[in-house]
Amino acid sequence: MTVYVDNAAIPATVRNGGVSHSSRWSHLTADTEEELHEFAVRLGLKRSYFQPGKALGGRASVGWHYDVTEGKRWRALRLGAVEIGGQELAEILQARRRVQDCTMGSPCHERACGACYPDLHMEAEPEAAEPSAWQPRRLLITGSRTWTDEATIRRELERRFTPETVLVSGHANGADKICEAVWETLGGRVERHPPNYGRHGRRAPTERDREMVRCGADECVAFIQEGSRGATYTAQMAEASGIETDRHQPSAANYDYQAGLAFQADDLGLARTRLRRAAMLYPHSPERELWTKRLAQVNAQVDQQADQGSLFPREAAS
Repeated sequence: MTVYVDNAAIPATVRNGGVSHSSRWSHLTADTEEELHEFAVRLGLKRSYFQPGKALGGRASVGWHYDVTEGKRWRALRLGAVEIGGQELAEILQARRRVQDCTMGSPCHERACGACYPDLHMEAEPEAAEPSAWQPRRLLITGSRTWTDEATIRRELERRFTPETVLVSGHANGADKICEAVWETLGGRVERHPPNYGRHGRRAPTERDREMVRCGADECVAFIQEGSRGATYTAQMAEASGIETDRHQPSAANYDYQAGLAFQADDLGLARTRLRRAAMLYPHSPERELWTKRLAQVNAQVDQQADQGSLFPREAAS
């Protein structure tokens, strides 16, 4: 039996009660949960830190692990954990799923079992055909930095989630980081592509987007708010590369919520923009009459401030 620790090195700040831990986080797992818990005790990890993953489709998660800081990762290696990469982690998850789906008892590892030994139960390939290495499914996401609609993101990612699928993200603020957080909550693995400003300067975000598309994906999901140029460009590149692309815009409720926050912050220009956008995108919404009344209230306050000579934040471009 073996304990594994990957090299994900995901930068994040995690709260534990009243204490925050800022570090680069990786994943600690093992051949069995029992062995993982025993090793976690040696490493000084509390049982409450265990991440069991989320059961889907009536099947238990195979993505159980502990999140460990960079310091704990190095200590785990000194205690005998085996260092692995993302591809190796995906193969471990696939092997767990095979055992879970075993047709002859769990675990059997009998050669007659199609789940434990799938390669022995495939139809023979022509001799000239070389079997390709197994690759995990890749889900490319792109989105606007101003995106705040977590409900839409969670709905779309949950219906696409499998423990073996890798989420490919540009690690930008807004939609990207919301996607990353939701995916990791589900127990999935994230492949981050932050822009390299040292190498590409101001072109770094664009070069990053091109790199993600060049790396390939099985599907692209785009969360685009108000025609965001970066996310729109990435979605267009993905489609041009033959990647099936699914576009989404914020829900009507989210635009209404953003308008309310802007109004509370006395950012009347932004509140007006959000209400106009909601009415334009969702002309048949039952909330349209309410948005019209709120827009009239905002315009009245704008006129009042203008008469008084007061200043308010410049209206955002629609």
